[in-house]
Amino acid sequence: MDWWQIFWHCVIWVVGVVVCVGLWLVVMIPIMLITALVGLIYGSIWLFLPFLPPFWATLASSGSSSKKKGFDWAIKPKPIDTAIW
Repeated sequence: MDWWQIFWHCVIWVVGVVVCVGLWLVVMIPIMLITALVGLIYGSIWLFLPFLPPFWATLASSGSSSKKKGFDWAIKPKPIDTAIW
């Protein structure tokens, strides 16, 4: 393997990393801006309604919720009565 082939492999790798990071930024910057805007709006509403929970705390709690949502299609068997009467 000569040095030019190694050089071109490095160039292709660097271009690939730049493209991936660029695509990630194209997606993430609007999401971050929208989140900041919603936080500002929620913060201004929170000034007038202080009983609301803090915005960032609600985001943190909603993301880490392990509570199962949606309809459970499993058939629940009745508990077995082990007592002999």
